[in-house]
Amino acid sequence: MKDKGYEQLRNEEPKSIALYNLETLSDKEVYLLGMLALQQDEEGQKKALELFNLCIKKNPDFYPAMLAMTFVDASLNVLEVNETVLEKCRTLVRLKPNVAFAHLLTGYHLCGSLNNYEEAINEYQKAVELQPWNPHCYSQLASAYSSLRKLEEAEQYLLKARELDGTAAACCNL
Repeated sequence: MKDKGYEQLRNEEPKSIALYNLETLSDKEVYLLGMLALQQDEEGQKKALELFNLCIKKNPDFYPAMLAMTFVDASLNVLEVNETVLEKCRTLVRLKPNVAFAHLLTGYHLCGSLNNYEEAINEYQKAVELQPWNPHCYSQLASAYSSLRKLEEAEQYLLKARELDGTAAACCNL
């Protein structure tokens, strides 16, 4: 199947990708451009947000673009109280409740801009249930508990994150 995909790509006419011809690109091509722009500086992140919005206009059910758009929106607005970003996060969770990253993103926004640590803890616990092997889920949970001054719980989850990670990188959030 992989070879078939490469063959199809070789047979396609190469497209010039520029910002003035985005409407001629498919939703997946626009998504890939957004992912490339996302790796740049803050201006690139803002451009990525525009590209993910365009991708969703082309295909409103394209979940990866919705997830990426909400991630960028949340990271650009992390310190602002922004109910729109929170609603986007909650929409992602409703659409696909078994995606741990959507729960992490929701918890991240609840902690960062709304200081709603109790609700964030619920989201992080769901992420842990979905990805018990992911140290980031545990470190985010530890960070939320630490913010509530529940240090025993924070230590428990931080130690679990460190155990899974094997390095001190899990401790960077505290």
